[in-house]
Amino acid sequence: MTETPSANQGSFMGTRMRKAGERSSQEAILQGKNETPSSQDAMMSLKSLSSLEVVYKVGIFAAVVGTSKFLLPVLFSLEHVSDKFIEKVQSWDWGTVLAALIGVCGYIIDNRNNRQAEIRQLHIDRAQNQMNSLLVPINIAFHGLLFAFYGFVDSHMDDFDLIDEPVLGGSNPPPSKHQWTSSDKTNKSWVSWWAFNHIFSSPTGKCPVALPYELPESLSEAIRKNPNSSLGAHYRQWIQNEWLPGVRDIAEIISQNGYLLEAIPAKDLELRFNDPPMSSGTWNRTPRGMFMSMWLAYSRSWETVLAQWESGDFSRIRPTTGFPSGLYFFIVTGQDIVGNLQKDLTGQSQMHGSRGIKLR
Repeated sequence: MTETPSANQGSFMGTRMRKAGERSSQEAILQGKNETPSSQDAMMSLKSLSSLEVVYKVGIFAAVVGTSKFLLPVLFSLEHVSDKFIEKVQSWDWGTVLAALIGVCGYIIDNRNNRQAEIRQLHIDRAQNQMNSLLVPINIAFHGLLFAFYGFVDSHMDDFDLIDEPVLGGSNPPPSKHQWTSSDKTNKSWVSWWAFNHIFSSPTGKCPVALPYELPESLSEAIRKNPNSSLGAHYRQWIQNEWLPGVRDIAEIISQNGYLLEAIPAKDLELRFNDPPMSSGTWNRTPRGMFMSMWLAYSRSWETVLAQWESGDFSRIRPTTGFPSGLYFFIVTGQDIVGNLQKDLTGQSQMHGSRGIKLR
C-alpha cells in the first residue's frame, strides 16, 4: 500500500499528486490498457487539470528521465503557494495582460527605431555641414589660387628660361611653353604640366605635403635678382591682390569650420603623400588637422613679407613657411569620403550629384 504523506512531508503536494494519479487511472480504464490515447484526448485531459496539476505531472515525467534533481526543488517550493493566490492568478484578464505586453514591446521597438533615425539624421547633418562649410569652400578657393597662378605664369612666359626648370615629378617630358591645349590662354599645356609635376607630384610619385616655392624656380629667380623691375612690381601686385586674398579666404574657412574636417585614414595618407613633416615620421601619429594648421601658419607668415615690402625691402619674395599644397588632396579625399556617405544616406551628394534619383 502507498504510505499516506504526513503534514510535515507536505500534504498539499500529496493531495495534488494523488488527484492527478486518480485522473490518470480513470483515463487509462476508459481508453483501454492497450490503446494509445489520441492527441485530442490528451489535450482534453490536460485542460481538465489545474495549472499545478500539470506542473506536477511534468515533474513526475522529469524525474523519470533523470532531470527531477533540477525540477523537484521548484515543485516542492510550490507547496507553500496558497490556493488563494492561485485563484487570484487564474482570475486575471489575460487578454489585458497580452495587450500590455504587446504595448511594451511596441514601445521598445519604436524607441529603437527613433534612436536609429536620430543617429542617421545626425550623420546627414554633419556630412552636409562638412560639405557646405569646409570641404567645398576650400576646394573652390584652392582652385581660384590655381587659376590665379596659371594667369600670372602665363603672362610672363617670356621672362624666364625653361631650360633651368628641373623635371621633378611625372614621366612625361615638358611640352613647348607655347603649345596650347585650348583657346583659353590660362590653360597652356606647359603651365598645367609644371603645376602637376612641381606642385601636385614629386620624384617619389607621391604628393608633397608642403613646398618651398609657389612659382617655377627660374621665374622666382628672375624676380629675386631684379625686384625693382616691372616683373618684380607685377609680382608684388599679384601677391597682394590675387594670391594672398585667396590664401586668407582659406585660412578664414579653416579658422571658422576646421572642426568639421574629415579624418583621413593613415593608410590612405601613406599611399597619397610623402612622409609627414613631423618628428614622429609616421602618419599614424600625425594629427589629421596638420594640413590646416600648416595653412594657418602659411597665411600668417605672408604678413611678415608684406611688412618688409611696405618698408621698401624687396629682398624676400616669399615667406619662410612652406606652401602646404598637400591641403588640396587632403580636402579632395575628404570630399570623396563624405560624398560617398551622403550617397548612401540620401541617394545624392555634392560630390556625385543626384545620379540614380528619379524625379517625378
